[in-house]
Amino acid sequence: MNFNKSVFAKIGFILIFIGIILLLIGFAIPVFILLSIMLFLLAIALLLSSQDFPTAEQCLTFAESKLHPGEVVISSVFVNRFMEGVTWDGKEVRGYVRYFFVFTNYFLRMYLPKQRWPWQNEEVRFSREDTMGCDTLVNYTFTNPGSRRQNFSINFWTGSVVGYTEKEEDAYQLQQAVDQILQRQRIGVNRGSTNLSQEIVELNRLMEEGLITEDEFGRAKELFLGKPKDDRDYVVKLLRNLYVLYKTDVLSESEFNMKKWDILSRNK
Repeated sequence: MNFNKSVFAKIGFILIFIGIILLLIGFAIPVFILLSIMLFLLAIALLLSSQDFPTAEQCLTFAESKLHPGEVVISSVFVNRFMEGVTWDGKEVRGYVRYFFVFTNYFLRMYLPKQRWPWQNEEVRFSREDTMGCDTLVNYTFTNPGSRRQNFSINFWTGSVVGYTEKEEDAYQLQQAVDQILQRQRIGVNRGSTNLSQEIVELNRLMEEGLITEDEFGRAKELFLGKPKDDRDYVVKLLRNLYVLYKTDVLSESEFNMKKWDILSRNK
């Protein structure tokens, strides 16, 4: 598919080049002007056809590259999301925009895909990214107004995501993902945490700062997530103090790792 798109673009540019030559010849032989115009129109059609809109698999691959350690995809689907008062690329948006939703165990990740020319890199496929913490999810509604379109409203403490799906199976997949998140909340998977998504981001920040390794992330998560804020702050304070001692050569690397392991092994 991508190969064909690239071929369309190359042929389009070749036709433009030939059209320019025929246009120059047309000053001497007028019939060539008509031929050059026809080639220009065909070239424009081929160039427009060469634009490639990302597939669901490509969108999911991009989303997975953004996941934090310990974050797992539950479901993904294309939806038409209602936007109002939002500005990007210098334009204000009001109405329905095609989005790609990715539900994980911690976030609803929302990506705005767009068409890409064959000569552009993969990053330009997405012009917007939004996230909402699943721990702030409250409820949802789905309605079917007698058509194939399934309207939905997913409500968070921080706001609502409104839109519709064009296929009944997409609506079912989205509803199942929301149900799973709400069920995890009801059975206490978050263990009393008031903002699990922020805790994951904070843990990821510790890893980026070098206080914990990627391997230690899982152990830190068991100790850290769902704990009272005072306990979490205490753990972070200990880790930071250890890190300062390590960076100032008071502790060796093995001593730093041993003491850090001791902290992360505690069942507080």
